[in-house]
Amino acid sequence: VAIAMMLEKIKPTLKFKKAAIVFDAKNAAAVNVKTAAVDTLGKLGVQVTSVESVLSGDADFRAQITKMRLAEPDIVIVDLTSNEKSLFVRQARDMGWKVKFFSGMLMEPREFELSGGAVEGIIGVIPFMASEDRPIVKRFTEWHRQKFNSDPAPYAALGYDNILIIADALKRAGKVDREALRNALATTKKVEGTAGYYTLNGSGDNTTPIVHFATFNKECKIV
Repeated sequence: VAIAMMLEKIKPTLKFKKAAIVFDAKNAAAVNVKTAAVDTLGKLGVQVTSVESVLSGDADFRAQITKMRLAEPDIVIVDLTSNEKSLFVRQARDMGWKVKFFSGMLMEPREFELSGGAVEGIIGVIPFMASEDRPIVKRFTEWHRQKFNSDPAPYAALGYDNILIIADALKRAGKVDREALRNALATTKKVEGTAGYYTLNGSGDNTTPIVHFATFNKECKIV
């Protein structure tokens, strides 16, 4: 959902006509993002010049970068988690490739350091912003700062939200039972978390997400 929203939102501004994708074939979430990206690009009339796969733990992406670069895409969707994403973008920049990068997976502040600053300007989405003005975000962020002396990373916020969703489902299920809990989870409606509101349609997909469009600036902050 997030990658589709991002591409649809940014296409009129950047007017890209060709796109390439690199994804982690070992990561089920990345595979789903890749599929959604290909589908959305097709609907937007954007040519997909190449789809390259890598594996979690890979450290040398020069072969994939070289192949993708030959097709001269306007944008590249880097559908990788933080470690591999940072390495991929850094190697691409070191090879002199100045293409516009989109982040297919969640963005984290540590990617700036991991990439040596190469992720500056990358466009992506994050589900959680510590600066958001909702009370639940303020409470969680303040607790995290006191406990860990830092703002919460997106994955920390999502982990916290998972507990809230399960607690809500257990309350509605009325008992600790696998089937009752599963059925309650499938009918979750408008549970507020740090990353937005959660309504599940039985498939596990949140139908009411809050998506923040973001990029890294020169001060290595997500804005």
